[in-house]
Amino acid sequence: MNPKSLNAIRLKMKTNVSSQKVCIPESACTGSKKLVIPQNNKSGNFKGIFRCRLSGIIFLLAFAGKAYSQAYDLIVTSKSDSLSCYIDSVAGNRIYFTMRYHKNWVHTYYDKNEIRYYQLNPVRKNVGSYYPGTSKRITQGSILLNQMNRNIVYGSGSYFLYNYSVTLNYERMLHINDTGRKIWSFRLGYGIIDSHGKIWMGTFNNLIGRGKNKFEMSIGATHINEPHSYGPNYNSIVVSAGYRLQSPDGKFMFRTGLGAPEGLYISAGYSF
Repeated sequence: MNPKSLNAIRLKMKTNVSSQKVCIPESACTGSKKLVIPQNNKSGNFKGIFRCRLSGIIFLLAFAGKAYSQAYDLIVTSKSDSLSCYIDSVAGNRIYFTMRYHKNWVHTYYDKNEIRYYQLNPVRKNVGSYYPGTSKRITQGSILLNQMNRNIVYGSGSYFLYNYSVTLNYERMLHINDTGRKIWSFRLGYGIIDSHGKIWMGTFNNLIGRGKNKFEMSIGATHINEPHSYGPNYNSIVVSAGYRLQSPDGKFMFRTGLGAPEGLYISAGYSF
């Protein structure tokens, strides 16, 4: 082969590579035209992009399902202990699960003859009370109504328009229903108003809610002796509504809400 023919073949190969096409000679074709096959496979690229996006969507859905899972599994033992946990597997005669113990999550198991029943995802998170550092739930069966703390001493501060008050209060639980979700109580309070006056207050309170989170409503009467704003002898009806945080077996109590003539109030105290 002479040098000129060799250079022509090299030039033709460079041209084919730069155009990203594979050219089949006319001798290999049945027709008179050349068959040109592009190296770029658009169908393959589309499938790759689709698979990548589908994988991303599946990953996001799995992550969202894990992040927004708001339920525990429930195991009730033969001793009537209720455990909020994560059931890992049921194999043979055992149920393997993860529970909280001494403020740490640990893996353990129960034999089926030690369990009364179990259920997946029936327990909402942040609902109910637990023994400190454990997954053991405080239920009406584990804490008797006559053992619940019924006395509360707490301080309260309130503000309405240009008037404020600070009171010391005593509250007594008068009635608790069989489920512990409805409580009636009576409160007596005494304090100062606007630094110059004195205030006396008595209310009946109704607490509604499960566990430690409750909605409270109050109605009663107050006597105010403050000559600058209310007069030397001012009597009024007291109404209020708000939120109370109080565990059945806990010591700490917190409440906040709106009332009249109190206005915006916030309280914290100790139950015994």
